[in-house]
Amino acid sequence: MEPELIILDEPTSLLDPYSAREFVQMIKELQQEKGFGLLVIEHQLDEWAPWVERTIVLDEAGKKALDGPTTDMFQHHSNMLRTMGIAVPKICDLQENVIIPFTLSKETLFKEPFPAGHTEEAVVLSAEHAVQVKNLSFSRGQQTIFKDISFSLRAGSLTALVGPNGTGKSTLLSVLARLLKANSGKILLHDKPLESYKEKELRKQLGFVFQNPEHQFVTDTVNDELLFGHTANAETEKRAQNLLQRFGLAHLADHHPFAISQGQKRRLSVATMLMHDVKVLLLDEPTFGQDAKTAAECMEMIQHIQAEGTAVLMITHDMELVSSYADSVLVLHDTHLAFDGTPEQLFSKEAELVQKAKLTLPLRYEWMTYQQEVRDEAAVTSH
Repeated sequence: MEPELIILDEPTSLLDPYSAREFVQMIKELQQEKGFGLLVIEHQLDEWAPWVERTIVLDEAGKKALDGPTTDMFQHHSNMLRTMGIAVPKICDLQENVIIPFTLSKETLFKEPFPAGHTEEAVVLSAEHAVQVKNLSFSRGQQTIFKDISFSLRAGSLTALVGPNGTGKSTLLSVLARLLKANSGKILLHDKPLESYKEKELRKQLGFVFQNPEHQFVTDTVNDELLFGHTANAETEKRAQNLLQRFGLAHLADHHPFAISQGQKRRLSVATMLMHDVKVLLLDEPTFGQDAKTAAECMEMIQHIQAEGTAVLMITHDMELVSSYADSVLVLHDTHLAFDGTPEQLFSKEAELVQKAKLTLPLRYEWMTYQQEVRDEAAVTSH
């Protein structure tokens, strides 16, 4: 249609990291070729910031707080942006360690020392298996979605489920939640077959946050959504109010769930599950559409229920989140479970799989890879 202006509203929020990077590069090339104006509304800025010329920042009231060249914005106002809950490009975290002119380019920054990352200590998890999956397979018609998948979730653990778009991650969660029936294999919930649970008993044990928040809303107000299925008393009311406050939804308590923004719907869907004392929580992209502040608060709440013994299985495309929070990672790729181990093992020892599964390395591991390449090149040169 050859438009003069294209507006993109969080275009990469549900894409795997590789696809997101390819999409942004495609838009960049098209914009340079066609010359159209481009306005991008976005929370995740890492791929956009190196080439987008101007950045406008809105505050919580929707008023313009900052407006200027992108490089200047992150050079001079990064602390203010973090305070506002805005996720500055991760590369900005390195600037205090870099003795060169400010840049948002990883290629330039990687010529300088990277700050030491945190040392990952062995996480001591409960020996109790909350969920055991044995040789699970699922097909739609003649199409195999996944086959012969086996893994377990320990009580109090956070497991990230990652992989390319369309690889069956959401379908796997639906099977685990008994919303879809597997073709073969077993699922044990606390050592009992999943099919042996009555529906009401199962929902008290297992919670599921859908990829599409609207799919789980059943009442007419945000407040009622949290209270649905609970005995009305002062304790549940207080718990609901605390969650609404923590997730920035208190001012929307009387609004209809379908009338709030997509990011607010996502926070509401997570909050409704946190109202229950479930022992297993399945989350499909719990932080998509969130700013840095609300995403961190969401993860903090998830860590809280972990500490109480809940096993969490979370689909995410955010590899920084996987590196920071997950105890273990499952990589679903090409109908198989291609990896089951720690984030450290995945990102430091499985570079080929990371590429095949369309993941990206967290910034710290990208730097480690770069360091190794420099050492290898130096070794070849010296010989």
